[in-house]
Amino acid sequence: MRLALIGLGRNAQYQLTAIARTHGVKVVDAYGLSPERGKNLGINVRFHPTLQSILKHSDADIFVISTLAHLEITRALLENGRAVLIDKPECVDNQELDSLATLANARNVFIYLAMHACFAPEVRWWLEQCCEAKYHLGELIRFESGCYDPYVIHGKIRSQAGDCRGSWFEGGSEALGVVGSFVDAESMEVSHSTLAKVPAPDNRDIRGKASFSFTHRHGCGDGQIETNWTLGLERKITRLVYEGGDIILHHSKEAVFLCRNGRYTLLKDLRNRLHRQTNRYCGLLADVRNRLKSSHGNMDYARPLHRLLFEAAEKGHSDRYTTRS
Repeated sequence: MRLALIGLGRNAQYQLTAIARTHGVKVVDAYGLSPERGKNLGINVRFHPTLQSILKHSDADIFVISTLAHLEITRALLENGRAVLIDKPECVDNQELDSLATLANARNVFIYLAMHACFAPEVRWWLEQCCEAKYHLGELIRFESGCYDPYVIHGKIRSQAGDCRGSWFEGGSEALGVVGSFVDAESMEVSHSTLAKVPAPDNRDIRGKASFSFTHRHGCGDGQIETNWTLGLERKITRLVYEGGDIILHHSKEAVFLCRNGRYTLLKDLRNRLHRQTNRYCGLLADVRNRLKSSHGNMDYARPLHRLLFEAAEKGHSDRYTTRS
């Protein structure tokens, strides 16, 4: 799978490491990269001065978009029949998402929205094991997910937050990507949500909490996602509550724990010498490579989850409060 890179995000080092480690994947073209950021791509990569140039001359199989100005660029690529992988940041509302999906369908072009967290090793491992007899815990009846990053000090957003749109869009999309691996997103509804933000001019959400309901074979379940940049923590955990016990997906440690009667048992430690973001990108790229062969993107999976993300953000706006420094 030949890639054309348009920009590089704040996770560039993990993205590029994953590209180098994923079988059958290589970069052939690039646009929107400074010489400093592009120096590690290799001597065989063609650098283009304009979007028109890369559109005209690139023979890449898919364009990877990792730039803030992604909407118009994505539209231009789709209109020219070029397959796209939209890395973070993605769309910010249903209108944007629907416009891209409609265009891709009209042109019959491959489109893929990156949801990195669902490719975390601990998530993939539990997906493979949860139906095995020795691990069968009954129906999933509740989920709790927390995404915490230490990006706010004394009411000010630190530079480490980079181009993140906010706590909810960053952490909420991660959590929903994980939850959507185990719960049918079409069965989920947003019950309530609240967001907190710092004052303008930054105006980004720094805390978010949303409650959900969903259906399963035995009735209805519920769930909660919390995101927070103010606690000084760097921790991401999802608890899946089954009828027969709890599974803790510790994303920061890339490990899976079983909890029964208050006792925790380590089921699997999936850490390796690679950074967890690199491991996620490896899984993501392999999935894109395999899907590209059948020309079937991931919109069926990603679109319902993004709708929940947007709905929770919209509900949270009506009950949002401001944190002052």
